[in-house]
Amino acid sequence: MASKRARIVVSEEDELKAPPTFVNADAKEDFDKYWKKKRVTVERQWKLDDFQGITVGKFDALNWKPRIVELGWKKLVEFSGPCHQNLVREFFANISESSLEGNGRMVSIVRGKEVVLTYGKIRSFFSLPPSPPGSWFSYEDESEDWDVIMEKLFVLGTVWQNRNVRKGLLKWDYVPLHESSCYNLFPQGRSAGVGKDRAQFLYAIIVGRRIDMPRFIFCHIHNCHLKSGDSQTSIPYGAFLTEMIRKAGVISTVDLETATNVLGPIDHICMGKSWAGRLRASVQRQPQEQEEDVEPGESSSVSQPSFQQIMDMIQGLRTDVDARLLGIEQRQKLMYSRQELMQTRQDEIYNMVQFLVSRHPDWPPQPPSSSSTHPLLLPPPPADD
Repeated sequence: MASKRARIVVSEEDELKAPPTFVNADAKEDFDKYWKKKRVTVERQWKLDDFQGITVGKFDALNWKPRIVELGWKKLVEFSGPCHQNLVREFFANISESSLEGNGRMVSIVRGKEVVLTYGKIRSFFSLPPSPPGSWFSYEDESEDWDVIMEKLFVLGTVWQNRNVRKGLLKWDYVPLHESSCYNLFPQGRSAGVGKDRAQFLYAIIVGRRIDMPRFIFCHIHNCHLKSGDSQTSIPYGAFLTEMIRKAGVISTVDLETATNVLGPIDHICMGKSWAGRLRASVQRQPQEQEEDVEPGESSSVSQPSFQQIMDMIQGLRTDVDARLLGIEQRQKLMYSRQELMQTRQDEIYNMVQFLVSRHPDWPPQPPSSSSTHPLLLPPPPADD
């Protein structure tokens, strides 16, 4: 049975009967004003094996398992679990600023008990490998060549619009990676677009950079804490932080049964659903004469397209769109070259006029009066004696 469309789960009621506790009045005010209303992003399992053997054109482009295993992120992208949303909100409201001094240690209070988060705990929970020196972890690097990133991630001709790019313009082989980044790797909030920070993160993965993921997750939680007043951001890593709260003794395993239900996985069904709806009509459409050949009492069956057939048709559409965009780009370049040529000719004519004016101060002549003879006309012939 296909999973329901994934969403960022919101719950307005408290999962536990015990009231929340706050370290001070400011934390309570922030909770009531900001954190209580924020959405919590719950992780989704990325079924890596579900995409094996599915190709785009001639390439096995959707098989991300080798790259994910190489990075050591298999447990990270396949993780999902229940989430006590208000406990996670309380965790963010009570984070101690004094613990965030660049030492990789974050301390908060949830229902009166201390919850500590460190690089080591993140690495141990997700079985992440040690990060080599110089590993990339910041998406705030402004030295990136955005033209290169745009060309790598998006279809030909894509340009930045306001703060993000519509995610429908992503190249198809990067869609599962983008979907997992929205829930497990780099959750930011509900958005229909790809911002520059997410594009930079995806680009770092695609080009093979070594990423310090424990530090990245830690810094992302810290940044979300600092942006409590930003209504566009959500609370990330809801299921992971629920596990950290459970390990701190705030709740038991039995309490997890009352938590938010786990979201459906990221598989080829949810990836192909939106495109399948658009393409199924053309695939199922058969010639009218076949319907006429059906005898009374017999049912006509229409074969359902396989996911591989849908992927091949998508690739065909992408190829056609890329070719058309390339033709448009070439026509634009030709038009620009002609405009430059016309501008050059205009400049030459202007310089020639300036030269003539400098050599002949009386040029151009004043327009003649109505009674005088036009300078370009010959004088009238003399009268006969």
